[in-house]
Amino acid sequence: MPAIAFSAPQKQTLELDYETLKPFIKQVITNFLVEQLCMLINVNLPLKPTNIVWTRQSVRHYEGHVVEGKDPMGRQHYWFAAQPIEAVEKGTDR
Repeated sequence: MPAIAFSAPQKQTLELDYETLKPFIKQVITNFLVEQLCMLINVNLPLKPTNIVWTRQSVRHYEGHVVEGKDPMGRQHYWFAAQPIEAVEKGTDR
């Protein structure tokens, strides 16, 4: 089953302008449905789009550890705290 995931910036204080993003999202969906080159794509939405860049996903190795904690309701959870080991690869989504 073909699928598209859209990701928005999380550390921004500004809201995304979906009206500005509409033509870019429409073009991505149209290309995805017409070309049928892959089964899954992830789209990183910027705050201010200027164009569309098709790239590959970065493959990175991480040095990390598991942090144990509790959520606000007191339930146990585990968070993987990681730092990339190598530099950013050119031509990828990083």
